[in-house]
Amino acid sequence: MKRHLTNRQSELNDITLWHMFAVIVTGNGILTTINAAQRFNMFSAQSAAANGDKFLYRFYLTPGDYNLNMLYVRNSNCGILTLTVTDENGNDERENTQTDMYFASVQYNQSYLSSFSINREGVYRLVGEITGHTAPSSGYTCPITMFMLHKHLE
Repeated sequence: MKRHLTNRQSELNDITLWHMFAVIVTGNGILTTINAAQRFNMFSAQSAAANGDKFLYRFYLTPGDYNLNMLYVRNSNCGILTLTVTDENGNDERENTQTDMYFASVQYNQSYLSSFSINREGVYRLVGEITGHTAPSSGYTCPITMFMLHKHLE
C-alpha cells in the first residue's frame, strides 16, 4: 500500500544527515570511528584530511526558517570547516559560516548551531569544505557525527 503525504506532513522538514553517508566532492573517502564517548557512539571524517576536502548532501526544503545543528568532536588535529547552504545548482546562497574545530585536547559532543531562511520550495544542498586550520592545529581533520536540519514551527 502506498502512503501519500499530506501537505502538513511534507512541511515538517526535520532532516538528519549522518556524516558517514556524505557525498565526497574532493578528497579521500570517509572513515567512521567507533567511540563510546561520542553521542551515537561514532564520528566520521575524510581520511586523510587535507585542505580543500569537500563533501555535500542534497535534500528537499519548503519555505521557512531553519536551524542547522552539527554534532562533532574538537581536537588538536582539527581544521576549519566552512558550511554553505545553496539551491541545487549552487546558487541562491542561504548560509555561509565557518567553525574552527581545533581544541588543545579532545572534546566530544560539541554542538554548532546556525540559522537560515528558505524563500522557495525545492532541492537544496549543504556543502562542507575544509578551508584551513589555526596555527596550533596539527591537521585538517573534521570529525562529525551528524547534521540536523529543523524547521521552525509557525
